[in-house]
This record gives sequence, C-alpha cells and structure tokens, in this order.
Amino acid sequence: MNIKEQFEKLFNNEMSTEEARTFLLELYEKGESGSDIAAAASVMREHSIKLSLSSDLKEKAIDVVGTGGDKSGSFNISTTVSLLLASLGRVVAKHGNRSVTSNSGSTDVLEALGINLDLSIENKIKMLEETGFCFFPATDHHPAMKHIMPIRKSI
Repeated sequence: MNIKEQFEKLFNNEMSTEEARTFLLELYEKGESGSDIAAAASVMREHSIKLSLSSDLKEKAIDVVGTGGDKSGSFNISTTVSLLLASLGRVVAKHGNRSVTSNSGSTDVLEALGINLDLSIENKIKMLEETGFCFFPATDHHPAMKHIMPIRKSI
C-alpha cells in the first residue's frame, strides 16, 4: 500500500487506534519525506470542508497557520502575525487549533482575548468580509481530525 493510500485509510477512519498510532510513529521515525508530506496534504485537502467565499475574497484572503506539535514550547506566533497583518489591511482567514504541545494554540489565544469563536460559517464569512479577519477552527474544516487528534496527543 502506498503512502497516499495509507493516509486515505487514516482520514477515512479505517485504521484501528493502534494501527494509526503505529503508522504515524513509523512515519516519524523514518523521517517524513517531501512526498510523504505532499501525500498527507493532498488527502487532508480532499477531506476538508471548503469555504464558500466570493471570488474577490478568495483572491485577497491569506491564511497564516503554524504547524504546532513540535514540542518546542513556543508561544503562538501565527496568531500574532495574523492579527498584525489584518490590522495592516490584509484579509486573513486564520486557520488553527488548540495547543497540543506548545503554550498556546490559536483557539487558546483568541479565546483569551475574548473573541467569540462560536459563530456560524455564514457569520464567520461576514466577519471576514467586514473586518478583514476571522478565525476558522481546524476542527470545523477537517472533521477527520476528530479521531486522529487523540492519537496525535498520545504520541
């Protein structure tokens, strides 16, 4: 089975928890190649829920997202940069999640700032159009991650 097929099984929840954990650990231990990462990204994008943005907004919007999970204990740079860029007039559709190994994930930072993250997708898009910034939690756009995240945290 090739790497893309393995990621398909992972994202379709066709692996047991132990199979998924073993697959991810073996991938890490051998060292992820560029083609491994490309396969994972391709499968993840195929399984993601897409935003219905106007063509103008699609053209202007950027996403600044950190990888997280590096166990470096760093502070959340991507959210800081996203807010800075939006304050300078860039349209930022920020994507992110809660912390796994760092001090704070994007969700954690924005909640601490008192930003309401519990909006419908329509209201999020409206906020993006009106303010040039909105946060789109990874959990809303990558439903397959709900069964992968506990495995990731256990590693």
